[in-house]
Amino acid sequence: MKYSFEDAMKDPCDIFASPRDVLESAFSREDKRKILKSWEDLIELRQTATQEGMANDTVPEASATVLQEVANALEQLEK
Repeated sequence: MKYSFEDAMKDPCDIFASPRDVLESAFSREDKRKILKSWEDLIELRQTATQEGMANDTVPEASATVLQEVANALEQLEK
């Protein structure tokens, strides 16, 4: 399936199964960084909404795990 940078930026978890998949994509290093940062921002927004009672996040541990995976992927890009 072909997807655009814009699609990936909107909601990376709709496009990629894991942050590692972003690293393995054909996007440029800078685009990968932007996509991962977008993913990180979305997770943090969802966590905040959950904490404030605006969302029903049934698996907060999953968000924390993915957030760590995003951080690890961003770190790998810097190497």
